Amino acid sequence: MFKPQDQFTNSMFGSYACDPIIERNQDHLLVKMNKLIDWSFVEEEAADRYSPRGQNAIHPIRMFKLLIIQNLYNLII
Repeated sequence: MFKPQDQFTNSMFGSYACDPIIERNQDHLLVKMNKLIDWSFVEEEAADRYSPRGQNAIHPIRMFKLLIIQNLYNLII
């Protein structure tokens, strides 16, 4: 099972470290994507693939966003 999305923080330092950076970069592609796309479809699609037993998994929305960033920035190894 995965943790609810609201239990995650943007940074190990808390939102006070990330929020000013996001505010300064409102025209950045990733900030725009996050505002425009309703990411809940990812959670709905992946929900039946997660077990309630064992350790909490990384949230599927976070994993999906990481894959998008990896593809956008050509970080595929």
